[in-house]
Amino acid sequence: MLGFERLFGVLLTCLGASFAWDRGPGYAPHVIGGLPRGQHQEFRTNSTDHLRLLSSTENFVVLGGRNALYNVTVGLDGHLDLTGKLIWGSTDAHRELCTLKGKQEGDCQNYIRIFAEVNPGRALICGTNSYKPMCRHYSIPLSEKDDTDKENEEAQGRCPYSPTHSSAYTYTDGHLFTGTVADFSGADPLIYRENQRTEQYDLKQLNQPAFVSATSYDEYAFFFFREIAMEYMNCGKAVYSRVGRVCKNDRGGPAIFYDRWTSFLKARLNCSLPGEYPFYFDYLSATTDVVKLSGEDVVYGVFGTPPTSIEGSAVCVFRMKDILEAFEGPFKAQKDTRSNWLPVSTSLGPTEPRPGSCVEDSRTLPSQTVNFVKNHPLMEKAVPALYGEPLLVTTGAQLRLTSVAVVPTTGPDGRAYSVLFAGTADGRLVKFYAVAGNTLQKVVVSEMQVLPPGQAVKQLTTVGKQILAISENSVVSIPQSDCSNYTNCASCVGTRDPFCGWHEESHSCREVGTVPLGHLLDTAALYDVCPENNWVEERVVTHGTISSVGRDPQSGFLVHESHNHTCPEIAVAGAYSAQTMAIALVVVAAVALAVGGLVGIVVGHKCRLECPMMGVPPMEHRNQLTWSKSRHMAHHSKDINLLMNTNQFYSPPASPHPVIFSNAQEPTPQARRKMDNLGLVDFDVDGKDRRHESKNSTESLEKDPQHFKTDTLQKVKKTYI
Repeated sequence: MLGFERLFGVLLTCLGASFAWDRGPGYAPHVIGGLPRGQHQEFRTNSTDHLRLLSSTENFVVLGGRNALYNVTVGLDGHLDLTGKLIWGSTDAHRELCTLKGKQEGDCQNYIRIFAEVNPGRALICGTNSYKPMCRHYSIPLSEKDDTDKENEEAQGRCPYSPTHSSAYTYTDGHLFTGTVADFSGADPLIYRENQRTEQYDLKQLNQPAFVSATSYDEYAFFFFREIAMEYMNCGKAVYSRVGRVCKNDRGGPAIFYDRWTSFLKARLNCSLPGEYPFYFDYLSATTDVVKLSGEDVVYGVFGTPPTSIEGSAVCVFRMKDILEAFEGPFKAQKDTRSNWLPVSTSLGPTEPRPGSCVEDSRTLPSQTVNFVKNHPLMEKAVPALYGEPLLVTTGAQLRLTSVAVVPTTGPDGRAYSVLFAGTADGRLVKFYAVAGNTLQKVVVSEMQVLPPGQAVKQLTTVGKQILAISENSVVSIPQSDCSNYTNCASCVGTRDPFCGWHEESHSCREVGTVPLGHLLDTAALYDVCPENNWVEERVVTHGTISSVGRDPQSGFLVHESHNHTCPEIAVAGAYSAQTMAIALVVVAAVALAVGGLVGIVVGHKCRLECPMMGVPPMEHRNQLTWSKSRHMAHHSKDINLLMNTNQFYSPPASPHPVIFSNAQEPTPQARRKMDNLGLVDFDVDGKDRRHESKNSTESLEKDPQHFKTDTLQKVKKTYI
């Protein structure tokens, strides 16, 4: 019995592990594991630093934290070394004023949020400064000296007030473009360049935005953000992802528009699952810089569902060409508050110059054109995702995507690949790519735990051949690839990692670029050249342990090979067919029925041994208050029979000597029981039948009703007390 229970528990545990991770359609990572020990480096600060990546180059990153700015160098092997640190804290007066305004002590610090290299030897640095944003200019390289006497500049509109506020900035053409808020309460969002901003408190332009990123492209400064959609207000409340733009040479408009943008426009980003009823991912949370994909400029973005909705995430890619085309299409507006948002007819607006376009001197624009842009910032056409669908979709809170980075590379087959790394809310790093053809082929290479579970990957960036995962208080470097983990041909090419290929001469898995491309075997050689063509073993390194997994040659999915009766520490996700699922459900149902029947037999046998009264007629009612006492206090049986009127509930058997016990033998003193008016017969301690005494007692009471009334009330009180 114990062995069966143990086997059943193992079965349920293994089945639960198989269905624990719902990664979404097409999500079947080839390798799942943790970060191997010794193959990563970590830089850690205080738990309340709220680290944010501000700048990165080929060999170092600049991080803004609490009262400090960190310059971290990344070695070729991924080693992280703190080579510079700038200390800049708030003054006592600013901290005291912040706490008087109702903020917590942890918020009343100076969190560095802007680092812009204005020239080769000078940098502009801005911080929250206890909810009173300030900027300073510092020399490069940075010094640890606390320059409290350095001149401060007001940073209202350039730097956020709160350390957790979603803001973005880009420094281009000698100007700082920022998306943030301009007041203490955060109720005045704006896109700002010195002395120029969006309209104040105009929900058509910005409606509670959360800025994600900003970048410079061509003659524009682009801002990626999410906001409450004004065009959906008549139907409810929804958050849409946006891309906004302003001209870098915009100098403001004529007269009263001297400090307002004349070129601000915005469009929706469409990241959705296609179909008759598309499923939209409207919650933008991260983007990459503009990168090349097949010769075109693109930007990747991480989208999700709102936090109060079903957890889901997706990665979509957008061409900059499509973004620019969306801003050349029709505008979208609402005639009045009761009307729907519809495209604006070209005959209703100015045509030359086109509203929102970049001109040589915006101060000479007609007032009609500037007014039109002010009242019609939204474009009718949404920016479509490249391929018309996401590159990756995940479901579940633990696999909620939070960040993304892209690494272009050349695979062992000579083709160009864009390998993406996505961070999750649970500290995981997903490595994947997509190949366009007749259909979009999505390949998830690996998934590994790079941060402690529950600690989100806030940002990702590439430095050299390393991926840096940034959390609230730490930075972890992970190699983009480690081909040495695969020891044979099939395991090397079977993972379909574009960074790795099999080198026949050295019989080793080598990184692309270390040997000529013609000497490396790619995925096409899996069943042609590799000797392990019937069963592909792969080596998964996780926390110093190695697990053996294999690929089914028919289905193409990896399965785990285990030789014990316990669930594997590292699970390999795959896709399950309907037949497999049906068999699993049938097996579970059969096991459940068998266990239920066995438990019923054991319980029934035990009950027959311990309850020898099974032969008596059924008891429809029982006096619960006196049942336990009747077992030990025989003299109370007469009183109970008087109160309950035995003849109504129990008709004794025809036999003058009724059988009370199943064996029909004289009861022993230890097993004697008595039956009250609900079915049990009264026996005294000596085994004699006392039922006739109850009858005589009833007759005597009928003769003296007054005595019966008084005595009965007293007995009722005693019985229930």
